[in-house]
Amino acid sequence: QRAGKTAADIDGVIVACSNLQRAYPAISIEIQEALGVAGYGFDMNVACSSATFGIQAACNSVQLGQARALLVISPEICTAHLNFRDRDSHFIFGDGATAVVVERADLATSAFQFDIVSTRLLTKFSNNIRNNFGFLNRTSDEGQNAPDKLFVQEGRKVFREVCPMVAELVSA
Repeated sequence: QRAGKTAADIDGVIVACSNLQRAYPAISIEIQEALGVAGYGFDMNVACSSATFGIQAACNSVQLGQARALLVISPEICTAHLNFRDRDSHFIFGDGATAVVVERADLATSAFQFDIVSTRLLTKFSNNIRNNFGFLNRTSDEGQNAPDKLFVQEGRKVFREVCPMVAELVSA
């Protein structure tokens, strides 16, 4: 609504988040159906960077002329995976959701618009942050809060890895 768009204005839906309710059918296609959006939909997971990668994928599709406008949604349900006994793992996380329409500039009509002037992506593997699916893949109540089933991270190590990388990307 804030974007001033109807389903006919949107060519596809991208759901980009680290904690999907299920692997398939794709959440994006369910949302696409509910909204009456034609075109395509797909889900993507790049952990904490999912929304960023989703916006990049939408930008690429618009720039290449594959779509006029795409809806990018990032619904994050982190608390289902957290070990609240481990402060390093839970203190910076919560549940939330965002949505943005990425579209051609000549079609933008919303009062809440901004230009994407540049994007840059980078990934780096680290076992200092890990999710073993939390309660989502449990088959019994036994061991429900077992640490091996919950999200774990070495918070200080992650901070030391991520901050310099982000600073380098932002200043580049």
